Order: sequence, then structure tokens, then C-alpha cells
Amino acid sequence: MAEKMSLPNIDPEFIVICQSAWCNESGFGIHYGWDGERFNNRKDAIKHGWKLRESDDFNIAQTYGDDLIWFGWMDQRIDEDEDTMRDIAESCGLTFDPRWYALEFSRASGRVIGRRAALASLDQEKPAQPVSEDNDCDDYYVPDESGYSRADEEWFFGMDGKS
Repeated sequence: MAEKMSLPNIDPEFIVICQSAWCNESGFGIHYGWDGERFNNRKDAIKHGWKLRESDDFNIAQTYGDDLIWFGWMDQRIDEDEDTMRDIAESCGLTFDPRWYALEFSRASGRVIGRRAALASLDQEKPAQPVSEDNDCDDYYVPDESGYSRADEEWFFGMDGKS
């Protein structure tokens, strides 16, 4: 039985990230920008986004310190891949740690409420199975087709025993 790990108790801040497309002779891409303003709640960040763009053409993100921990539109999470999240964070002068992105956050408060589905299933009582019968390594997985091994779980929650 996998031991249930405690979730981080944090007070995230909310920021507005504006995207703009660029194109020139060398290629094209998306630029992400942040004006440095931080807010204690999503509602104030959304008001600020409307003030900046005069439309809903902006994203809301959550930060904890200088870590980008959530990215979305209004209160809807956008599931960008880790490389894109890292690019967004770097463009805004922030950092990205995929362990934060593996958590689920409250739409209302932004606080951590659980682990996302792929990791949450590791808490359920299921017998561990060898990765394959031919494999004599110690890596075991919980048979839920999540793609995560117990080694992944230990890495994710091993920082300080709380995260």
C-alpha cells in the first residue's frame, strides 16, 4: 500500500500573462509576457487582464514565489506540455518545476486540493506488479495505465516529505 503523502499548504498568487504571435524572416512563434503585477486572488487578476487588454485575450497563471505552478484561461486550466510550460515561465522571468504542475488546484482559492488524475491513482490500494516478468529490476508500478512508477512517486514526493 502506497503511503498517502501530504499536500503542500500554500497561498499562491495570481498573475496575468499576455500572449502575442510574432513572425519574421527567421520564423514564427508566441511571446508570453507578464507585467510583474501579482494578486492575492483570481478575481483581481482577471480585472487587471481586462484593463490591460480590453478583452478576454489574456491568460491567468498562478505562482508560488517565482515558480509558475498553473496556467490557464480565467479559471480553466490549459494542459500545456512541460516544455511549453517551461518556455512560458522563462519568457516571464519565472521558473517551472513539473512537480507543481502535477497537482490539482482549487478554482476559487488557488490552493492545492489534490494530485492530478494520473498521480492521484497511486494513493489507491492496489497490489504492485512487476513492470514485466522478464525484468528483474526493482521498479514497480500500480496497474492503472497511468504511466507512473513507484520510482516516479518517490521522486515527486521526495523533496521534503510534504510536497
